Formats: sequence, structure tokens, C-alpha cells
Amino acid sequence: MAEDAKVEEKDNFDVGPLSVLQKCVKDNSQVLINCRNNRKILARVKAFDRHSNMVLENVREMWTEVPHGGKKKAKPVNKDRFISKMFLRGDSVILVLRNPKPLSPAIQSCMMVPRLLTLSDKPAVDFKRSEVSIGPQSHGIQRSMGRTRALLLCWLAVLRAVLASRAGVALEEDVATWVQLRSNRSRRTRHTVLLSNNLYWQGYGGETLWSYFIGSLGQDVVHLGGVRGHARVGLNLMGNMPMGDISQTVSTDVGVLGLLPGCFAGCRGPDDFDDLLTIFAREGRMSRAFTLCFDDSATGGGKLFLGKPTRSLPDTAVILPMAPVTSEMPSYAPMSTFEGNAHVLFYFGLREVGSLPAVEWNTMMRQGQSYSDTGTNGFQMPSHLLEQILKTIRTGIQQDQLCQSLWGHHLRKLSPSLVQEVAVPQEAMRCATRHLRDFYVKLGPKNEGLSISKSSFFYELEPCSQRFGISWGESGSDGMILGTAFNWGRSVLYDTSDLAAPRMVLLGPAEGCAVHYGEPQTEAVPLKGTPTEVLGTGGAMTLELALGTPKQVVTMQVHTGSQKLVGIHQTCRNLGNCFLVQPVDGQNTALLPGPDYNSATCQEQVSEMAKELVQHSCSRLKTKLLCECNRQEDCLALVMEAASQHVVPKQVCALTRKMCGERVDFFPELSQSFLPAQRFPSYPFAKTPDVQTVTARCHLDRCISPRTRSDRGEELDDIQH
Repeated sequence: MAEDAKVEEKDNFDVGPLSVLQKCVKDNSQVLINCRNNRKILARVKAFDRHSNMVLENVREMWTEVPHGGKKKAKPVNKDRFISKMFLRGDSVILVLRNPKPLSPAIQSCMMVPRLLTLSDKPAVDFKRSEVSIGPQSHGIQRSMGRTRALLLCWLAVLRAVLASRAGVALEEDVATWVQLRSNRSRRTRHTVLLSNNLYWQGYGGETLWSYFIGSLGQDVVHLGGVRGHARVGLNLMGNMPMGDISQTVSTDVGVLGLLPGCFAGCRGPDDFDDLLTIFAREGRMSRAFTLCFDDSATGGGKLFLGKPTRSLPDTAVILPMAPVTSEMPSYAPMSTFEGNAHVLFYFGLREVGSLPAVEWNTMMRQGQSYSDTGTNGFQMPSHLLEQILKTIRTGIQQDQLCQSLWGHHLRKLSPSLVQEVAVPQEAMRCATRHLRDFYVKLGPKNEGLSISKSSFFYELEPCSQRFGISWGESGSDGMILGTAFNWGRSVLYDTSDLAAPRMVLLGPAEGCAVHYGEPQTEAVPLKGTPTEVLGTGGAMTLELALGTPKQVVTMQVHTGSQKLVGIHQTCRNLGNCFLVQPVDGQNTALLPGPDYNSATCQEQVSEMAKELVQHSCSRLKTKLLCECNRQEDCLALVMEAASQHVVPKQVCALTRKMCGERVDFFPELSQSFLPAQRFPSYPFAKTPDVQTVTARCHLDRCISPRTRSDRGEELDDIQH
């Protein structure tokens, strides 16, 4: 009997060390396995035995290599690969780490390596795509990075949050620095704080907070495409990032026309939605739908059509269901119509390069990890798919001796981690295009699917430069971001007339955007954007709309990843990167050191600001300054007032766009219909920018010599007005 008990205990995996694997099999949770030779594996366990031999699925193997053969000491390179099924011998296993409570939001985030974490004051990570909050209304951080590093940091962040919560202490205010979720491409992730005095703060994440701007929210008449309505309008007053170049995104420095359903900041449901198109639909001006047509010609451009098409859809149109857009932070996310255990299939031309269970695809779509976003440049995909595509192109180039010589050292940059550094001459680009194919995603049993045109793969780094980069890159997660490359060269209908059952309709090639897909009472809105602007790092397609009474025409970016209508006030100034302004909780505001904090100029300006702020309700904590107020708007107004008196602005907002004649400023003081009717809050700066020489490349559809002006930044306002 004793021997039988020992055998039974030996085979009972519910207790003892192997209980970790037993639980993983039962609830299908993931494990992180540390193996010999410094290899790490992230996978799901399907079966195992007492020797720790395992059958694994959805395996991500991660390791670090040090390149050999160079003269200089090479830096370690993180690598990974995806394997659908694997048998792992137990003698290779050193350590097994099981995800905490399965299927919790925190664990799902690390399982999927999303582009965004939302850390609340509880030890949980919410999976939504937009904000990272540590404590109420706090840090806004994000981004994509190498898959290996992102996974490890994600797990460490969750563990740290859990330990801090159990200890009954708050996370440190610079926990965002510790997490370091990095991106230098997308500007779309943000955290917004809307205050009772109509001030708002919005932050964008990267290595900690890397961009912020502060503005004031009002309401005015908006005219777009022959449709008129009253909508909320945000106007930026100051910020830190030198954005808004003529060939860069305009999202933080100039303006955004958000085409998503939703609210400017915080709402309880669809009844509270206040985005422009919802306002138009609510007032009976049009259906809540629109069509984007991006022309893929050398001059670019396109058209925005408002409302649902009254004409018959083309016979070749592809209709895809989208995830419901009824939540506070929705997205335009095409769903798969496969059922059961079927897989979504990925193709590069006729070659299958990967697959994903349809259930997982739809889960990522609902949770905001994959979406269509014209505020993101190009096309971003999981690294294992990108590796397959780049390997095919690289092999083709290597088989062509002339093409290989034209690519030279850039050939080694055809890898997921280096592809954004490619800058090749026109001849090299042309010979490589022979090996390009369309990327296709099969989403349904009747060949429903979507594609990314091969014509969007290369783009000219600057108009007329004859040097080309690559707009396809890695998303840093299992998600897929359908950026501007998705819309490039085609017409796409976004039909959200039914928020619970929205549709994406791929109408066909752009063909000059000659077909009017809007409602009869609307007019086509011209879009501007060269291939450089649309597919490049800015990812910007712009239009003109009119605000106020009488009308003031302003330029804004078309953004399917935002709900906001945001412009800039004439007093808006770029403050540079001496410090970053960030609300800490519902009452306080912090000044954090910026990238240029240690420079002599920054030290002088921050010191002068600190002298004034400490006389009020602020205190200095090493390199940080914390202002404590009864209301957050009081703190924010205090900081803005001090900045306007002691900081020398770096530039006028949207300086190069103004130099090129674009109309970007809005004057609420000149509008008879702007609300609130009282004086618009502004913080004129006592000190003007230094004399500087600014060069703006104004060519949009032809090569024009750059326009240069040496002057004081304040006087450049006269260029527009």
C-alpha cells in the first residue's frame, strides 16, 4: 500500500513542482521558460511528463547574439523567432515562470505584448490601446520595441505593481522611466486630462513621457464638405515637441481632425460622444460614415467623402465587419468571419508567411491591439511576419549581382530591427521592386480579406531627394497596425451608422478619386499629402476645414485613430525640451526633467521658474518640481503662467508650415460663435525666441528650392496674417 501511495503521489501533478505546468495545461495560460544556452521561450503548454518534457504551442523563442567578424566590438543583438509547435526536452529546462492569475488583464497584456499598457492604481494592466495611467490621471506612456525586451519589461512592471500594492505603497512617480516602452514612430498613443476651466493637457508616451501639450477647449461652428455643425474644438497653447514640419505629422503642433466616434476626454457611452462626425449625424446633416480615398500617384493627395454612398457599391467591393465602436476608446478594427478553429492567413504574394487563429485575431481587434489608423505611418506588423517578407526581398536582391552592389551595406538593414534605417538611392529601390508583392490577409471563408499594396513599401525620404526608405515595419507586438499604407491607392468606406455593427468596405482602387462616394448633399473634401508626407515617418494626410463665424480656414491632419478636433491658437509656442509638464493625480502637477535639462540654458530657465513656483504651492524634489493645489487646473495655470514669464520659447508652433503659407492658426477672439464667450485664456510669452535661421521645404507636388528666413520667431507670425 505504501508503494502504491508513492506511485500515486509521483503521478499526481496537482502538487509539487510540476503543479505549475499542470495549472498551465488546465487553464491554457502561458509560461516563460528559461533554457540552457541563454534561450528563453514564451509558449502555451499542451502536455508534459514527470521529466519536464513538454509539447508547446504558439512558441516565441528569444535569445541574444553578439555579431562576429567586425573590427569594432559589436553590440549584442536581440533576436526571436516564432514556432507553431515544439517538443522541448526536460533536460534543457532551467526555470519555468507561469503567468499569474490566467486571463487577467495584466497577464493578457504581457501575453500579447501590446503596444500599450495601462497601469492603474490597482495591480492590473488594462489592455486598451490609448493610455497608460499610474494612479488616477497620471502618466501617458507607450510603445513598441523589440519583442524580447518588451516582454521582460512588461512582466517586471506587473510584478512591481503587485508588490507595491501588497506593501500598501504607491508606485514611484517615475515608474514610466523604469518601464521604458519606446517608440520613435507613432504619435497616436496619448493620455488626456480635461479640467473644469476648459484647460486640457495631453501627453504622448515613449521613453517615459516624451511629448505633451496644453490647450483650452471651446465650442464653435465647423464647416466641412458642405456640412455645418457645432462641435468641441481644442486649441493648443504650448507644448514641447518641435513637430509640425511641412513633411511631418501635424498631430501635436498643428491640428487633428479625428474621425473616430468618441469623446474629447472621458465619456460614459455613445450618448456622450462629441466627435465632429457624430455631431453632424446627430443634427441630421449626414449619416455617420465617410470614405477615404488616397491617391498613389507621384503627387499624392486624395478626397474625403462624407456620409454613406447612395450609389451601388462596386461588384468587387469587399465588406468586412468591424469591432463595435461603442466603448470610450474604440478603433476601426476589421474582424475575421472564420468560425471554429479556422486560422487567419497571411500572404506575401502567393506565398503564405504566417497564420493566426481567427479567435485570437478577433480578440486583438476588440482589445485595440490591431486597427486602421491614418495617424500611423506605413504598415506595422509582427516581427516574425516582417522577417519572412524581408528575407524574401533580401534573397531576391542577393541573386542579382548588380542590385546587390547598389544596395551595399544597406542590404543587412533588411531586418525587422534595422529596416527603418534604410536609405537607398533610386536605382537600388527600382531593382528591389521586382521582388515586392502585395501583403494579403485572408479573413473569411469566401476569400474576404484586406491587402497592403506593394507600391506603399518604398517612399522618398524627402521630395526630390531620390533617396528612399521603407514604410513597412514591426509593430513590436502580435498586433497589426494598418497605417497610411493600408489606405494608399484605394478607397475605403468606414460605415459607423450602426455603432454596434460597423462595417469597413474596400471599394477598390483610388483611380484618381473620381467617383463620389458621399451623400448628395455633401461635397468632396480635397486631401493633400505627397508620398513622403503620407508614407514617411510623419504619416500625415491633411485637409482644410472652416471654423467660426466668419469662417476661418485651417489645415488639419485626417486621423482615423482619434476622436478629437484640435487646432492651435496664434499664441501657441514650442517650449523645447528643458522640462516636461505632467499631471500627477487629480490635484497636483509635476515638472519633470526633459532631454535637454542639463544644458546651461535649461538650467537657467528652470531655476527661474522654480524660484517663482516655490513661492506658491510648489516644492523641489531633486530634479523634479511638484506643485500641490486644491484643483489641478490651478496647478496647471500656475505652471503656464511661470513658463510664459521665464521661459524663452524655442519656436512658434507650426513655424515651417506658416513659412510655406499654410493656414494653421485659429483666432477664437474673431469668431462671433465661439463659446465660452468670455476672453479666451492665453499666456503670452514675455521673452521672444532667439534670432534663428529656419529652413522650410515647401514643395508638395514639385521640387522647389527650400525657403529660408533668418529672423526672430515671434515675427514669423506675420507670414500667415
